Amino acid sequence: MMIKEGRRLGVPETGKSNHFVEEKTGQNMVNGKSNFIVKLSLDGTITYISKNVYMVLGYNSRELIGTHISKIMHQEDYQRVTNEWESRKEEISNLTYRMKKKDGKDFTVESTSSPISHFDSEIPEGIICFIKEAGLDKNEAENIMIESEKLKVAGQLAAGIAHEIKNPLTSIKGFIQLMKAEENPNKKYLEIMEDEIHRLDIISNELLVLAKPHKHKVSVQNFTKIVTEVIFLLEAEALKKSIQIKSVFEEQKLMILCDVHKVKQVLINILKNAIEAMDQGVITIHMAKNANHALVSVIDEGCGIPDEYLDHIGKPFFSTKATGNGLGLMICQKIITEHGGTISVQSTKMQGTTFTIKIPIAKN
Repeated sequence: MMIKEGRRLGVPETGKSNHFVEEKTGQNMVNGKSNFIVKLSLDGTITYISKNVYMVLGYNSRELIGTHISKIMHQEDYQRVTNEWESRKEEISNLTYRMKKKDGKDFTVESTSSPISHFDSEIPEGIICFIKEAGLDKNEAENIMIESEKLKVAGQLAAGIAHEIKNPLTSIKGFIQLMKAEENPNKKYLEIMEDEIHRLDIISNELLVLAKPHKHKVSVQNFTKIVTEVIFLLEAEALKKSIQIKSVFEEQKLMILCDVHKVKQVLINILKNAIEAMDQGVITIHMAKNANHALVSVIDEGCGIPDEYLDHIGKPFFSTKATGNGLGLMICQKIITEHGGTISVQSTKMQGTTFTIKIPIAKN
């Protein structure tokens, strides 16, 4: 979560620190014109910055004292760095990120950060950062940022996988123990265990789709025809819940270069989600052309997605459904991205949700 101005930075409230640097001592620790020191309060306000900052960023130290650290940090790196400060439990952290010069140019730095406190107190009062110019070219710096993000995502994914797999395994283990304890085990236990094993199978198959690069068998197809076929497939399922699927096609011929089976998989997933979100009503499928792209929107009349959940849609192991794992939409995003397109979502609570797929129109 991004740290906004006024929110306390991620320093442990009861952490122990022996770091106390007076301004004069701090200034003496700066060796070289490309180094400087910045001291932050717990809400991210700059309370001290060494004069060498002028040589590095072009700011006079007086211009920065009292402002928020976000003023001189690259916007794309700010969230990552503050997340690191929040999550790290150890006192010292070493990070590489970009800062903004006064002239607007980016500047890659290496920073060693530590919580600080007074001599007579164990309660941290802020963070001190020793910052120096990174000995990296632009490409190397960008690669470090990318790898850092990959590791972060991999960690989140691993934690989610462990959680999703642990639940059915716990159920299976419990029922095995019950069956061992009973002379005539209940066959219902076997049915539940079989369901849990099936659930594990689904999760593992979806993870394989995400992990393995797949070669698409692409050809030029009429997107409108593909959508019509998917509607036909799911119309009976919708009618069971008194749901009508309404088609609004502004274009009857929208030719796209695609793997027809993969695109159908995405449409089926999104339309099934819309059906599951409703008890009755109308789902509208709207197709149109926008410049060089074909657009299809699936508009339901369900309960909508709360604003606080919208940013998490499509992330692994996040789902608004009781039995969902979030991998379905993540796979959909992967497929559409590989086709050069995008998936977007808009939702209003108690009014419904709209998923829009945008794919480039095939060139003649």
